[in-house]
Amino acid sequence: MMLWYKITEIGGINLLGPLALMIAVWLLLERRWRLAWIWCWLYGGGMTLVLATKVAFIGWGYGIQTLDFTGLSGHSMRAMCSLPVLGWLLFYRAGNLWRNLAGVLGLVAGGLISYSRLVVNAHSVSEVLAGGALGLGLAAWFVVLVGERQRFAWNHWLAMVSLLGFVSSPYVPSAPTHSLLVRLTLQLTGHPRPFVREGWRYDPYYSSQKILNRCLYAKMAILD
Repeated sequence: MMLWYKITEIGGINLLGPLALMIAVWLLLERRWRLAWIWCWLYGGGMTLVLATKVAFIGWGYGIQTLDFTGLSGHSMRAMCSLPVLGWLLFYRAGNLWRNLAGVLGLVAGGLISYSRLVVNAHSVSEVLAGGALGLGLAAWFVVLVGERQRFAWNHWLAMVSLLGFVSSPYVPSAPTHSLLVRLTLQLTGHPRPFVREGWRYDPYYSSQKILNRCLYAKMAILD
């Protein structure tokens, strides 16, 4: 079980965030300004969607109860977006076979990270599938835009830093992103408590609007 916790930590923002930034920096060093800009927009757009769905549920209780969906899995989105692209770019000059194989290996690694979120009970199936599908779609979009006629140089530094990051990932402390997001969302909404998944599981009459009204009434009572 501890192995799955180590695997799921690789998908954290403290590792895959800098990895995505490193891809952008490499593209800039290769003077591929347009591709670097596109990568930043795609990855940044994916992260924005992840945050938007999480804030919508934590702050207002908006989700899909029948699918047990409270927000996109950020780990799945990051892993499925960045790891296939990293492998594909690293082996870009090695030919179609090795380039595609490296992309598939990145896809497998992203799939393992996504599956680990289910094993550690961090997300539901719908959240992992939705986050993974978003990341994979963004990665495929970027690969199609790059095409097969670019002239990338083999960057040994990128390979070494990437390998070093994965080797050291089990020793990198996890960033408290969720607790920080909860605090910021509560400050934004003014609600005393965040919305939680347990309300769906234990209260058959759970309604996001009902709980929202309760929070509003409690706040009005305090002000009165």
